Amino acid sequence: MENKKEQAPANGAKLELVARITLPDGRVIEKMVEAEGGIPSPEEFDITDGGRFLTTFDRFERSVIDARDRLSKSIGDTMSEELKKKANHKE
Repeated sequence: MENKKEQAPANGAKLELVARITLPDGRVIEKMVEAEGGIPSPEEFDITDGGRFLTTFDRFERSVIDARDRLSKSIGDTMSEELKKKANHKE
């Protein structure tokens, strides 16, 4: 069995976001991105100090938003390519 801690970045936990689109013909478009540098692990959150907690949460939130934005761009670019293929076949 794999040890999940070995897979996590040195500075925290590993975050992967996956988007999957299944087209009507059954083809699947799937993209995955990782949060660059990882995200803070639960151990890094200090619930006894509000300021430090918020600082750590901010790092978490920024990493998640960045990964989400990159995933949206990646899957959007792929869908655009599919639309171009469709347009070229109709010509």
